[in-house]
Amino acid sequence: KFYLEEFAGDLPVNDLPYDKPRDKERKFVGNHISLAIDSKLTSEVNEFIKKHSITLNTFLQSAFSIMLSKYTYSEDIIYGIAYSGRESKALENVVGMFVRTVPYRVNIDWDNDVLGFIENTQKQTLDYMYYSNYSYDNLVKDLEVPRLSNRNALFDVMFVCQNMHIDSFKFGDTTAKFNPVTRNTSKFDFTFEVIPSNDKIDINLEYD
Repeated sequence: KFYLEEFAGDLPVNDLPYDKPRDKERKFVGNHISLAIDSKLTSEVNEFIKKHSITLNTFLQSAFSIMLSKYTYSEDIIYGIAYSGRESKALENVVGMFVRTVPYRVNIDWDNDVLGFIENTQKQTLDYMYYSNYSYDNLVKDLEVPRLSNRNALFDVMFVCQNMHIDSFKFGDTTAKFNPVTRNTSKFDFTFEVIPSNDKIDINLEYD
């Protein structure tokens, strides 16, 4: 019921300002750009979220919502969010990737102040996570969203915050570190991935 109420009515199609017409079929070919928020700005962000008792994920997701609204010229936007799917203790020691992807809908009220919008984002995101046992596939089916060969159902943009990122880990006496991998694929039109660390915030942009 929660998701059906959230996605009731006319659903927006949030088109980014593309530099070429959309292909008739998705090719999943893309590219990546990496950049970082420096230590000074990261420190200021951390002070802000601590002062107002909000999470870094909430702060960055709120900024992403505003940015997406401006780029798509729409106050009603839908994009995907991802978070850990290890909700059962039985899965804690199981090897594998457990991630939930859910569509997130937000209406931007430009008369609202920024802090109020951020606080509402935090509450709304928690509600989406709480009711996420209602699967994405079931939502698409119940909403009778048409399946198109050149679009994903409901959203074509993703926001991901890697708040459990590990820079390195040990296998006995051996220390392993992550190495960047060059990829020329894109699952969505645009994926905005943030990876916080102690003194900076890395950002990976994947685009079609």
